[in-house]
Amino acid sequence: MRFLLKIFSWQGLLMLSILCLLASPVAGQEPAVDDFHSRHSTDAVEAKAFQSVHFAEASVGVNDGNYVVGRKRAISKALQEALRYALKSLLGEEEYASNSRELGGVVRDAEDYVKSYRILYAADNQVAQTSDIKLEATFFYNVLANTLSSQGLFSSNVKEKGILVLIRELSYTSSKPRPFWQLVPISETALSQKLIEAGANIIGRKLVQDSIPEETIMKALNGDMKVAAHIGLKAGADLVILGNAASSQRATSQEGEVSIQSNISLNVVSALSSALISARSEFAVAQNADPLVAEMEAFDIAAGQAVRYLWPSIQKVWNRELKEDVANPQSPATAPHSEPGRGDLPVELGEL
Repeated sequence: MRFLLKIFSWQGLLMLSILCLLASPVAGQEPAVDDFHSRHSTDAVEAKAFQSVHFAEASVGVNDGNYVVGRKRAISKALQEALRYALKSLLGEEEYASNSRELGGVVRDAEDYVKSYRILYAADNQVAQTSDIKLEATFFYNVLANTLSSQGLFSSNVKEKGILVLIRELSYTSSKPRPFWQLVPISETALSQKLIEAGANIIGRKLVQDSIPEETIMKALNGDMKVAAHIGLKAGADLVILGNAASSQRATSQEGEVSIQSNISLNVVSALSSALISARSEFAVAQNADPLVAEMEAFDIAAGQAVRYLWPSIQKVWNRELKEDVANPQSPATAPHSEPGRGDLPVELGEL
């Protein structure tokens, strides 16, 4: 009996040793680091995040073999790089470059704007003595917008159902082309009026004409969505309608009435997502003894036709945003929040 107990005890110890060996990590193997780290809801600023995730990587040198500190520095550097990408996508490369000194301070405080991040790759290179990180991150939009607004880069208060309309026009009745900001086009006035009648809040061009150079407007009019979105954010607009318009004489009737044809081509861009919402081209013809009156009537007809086509797409965007606000009642517009602490990262990085 004692002999059997000794055998069973020996077998039990052997099995326990094998199980422990299988469960233990292989020496020198880098543990997988793919946990999702984010601020706890009680510490988070209830703000709208950017539409897209931003990826970044960083490699930092390690001193005295302290890879724990090296890992912290690598994550901090990668978050700064991710925020730099986010700012460039929001403001555009040119605007970022022209304000690089002010934005450098924002980038250095990247951890203040982090909503969440996930580490995709982490390794300690003992040969090169570096700590390497690759991650993806999202940022709180409203917190960052407030900072940029305080620096005059754009308005953080987006007006509900706010639309900024900017049209480049070649008018038949105008004696010569004028600088973009010098005159409000007939087509822009007509389109704005039709949108107001439909239920939109039109934001005047005066809010941005002193802060945005004409060459930037031309980039937006030529199809640069990011520049268009930046212009909208600076004006506090939810949507931006950009377009080109022209008018020309077709004929003169025997009664002396002038026939004017107007053409208008429009793009609707979301300021928050830099996305094209809808596009439309229209033309119309009107007659009058006064060419200016005929031109105004033709643009009025074309603008009305364009709004009838574009309005359902505009409403769809606003309805989607309304559903998101209902689903998230603790939105920045209604919920009190505290400013994030300076220097506080979303997690204790030393635990990674």
